[in-house]
Amino acid sequence: FYDGSDTQAPQYVAFAPSTPARASSIPLLASYPTSRGGPRSADWDAGPDYRSHNWFYQLNSRVDYDALDELKLTSITSYSELKVNQLAEGDGTPLTNFNGRQLGRVKSFSQELRAAGDVGAFSYIAGLNFATDKASATQVIDIPYSTTAVTLGGPPVLPIDAVSTNINQHFDTQAIFFNLDYHISDELTLRGGVRYT
Repeated sequence: FYDGSDTQAPQYVAFAPSTPARASSIPLLASYPTSRGGPRSADWDAGPDYRSHNWFYQLNSRVDYDALDELKLTSITSYSELKVNQLAEGDGTPLTNFNGRQLGRVKSFSQELRAAGDVGAFSYIAGLNFATDKASATQVIDIPYSTTAVTLGGPPVLPIDAVSTNINQHFDTQAIFFNLDYHISDELTLRGGVRYT
């Protein structure tokens, strides 16, 4: 799928500076009128693109092969990928008090190979599984017209325009499994299984 919709714009309902002692450094925000309208009464910065640019897709494959009367081989493969790129208005005014951009990507791949069959009164499944997952995320918060900007980066240094965080993760998973059923009668089956991951 692809998501190109606009991100939600908030309403400015009150002036609540994170550092009240520095409120005089952002007079336009202190005097900006609060929202008095309905749920669609919102505002945002002019210029930035607030559309989402998010997409996701997935591919799956299954192959079955009857090697013998007592042996069926199966391969199951899956790949999926997600990408997120969106900017969200955070303060509900045309002033850049708080804007947040989210960037992220997730890739996931898995492969399973298994053998199954029936031998007399026994039914079995044995297999191997491998999966790898990679995820990365970046969040950038623009705060140039805020008390936080002048508090953290005030004189004698320049105000801080933005803060960001980055996260990267990578997981690999391997597993082996075996399941055995013993059909004692049509009404009774003894079942056992084990998996190690």
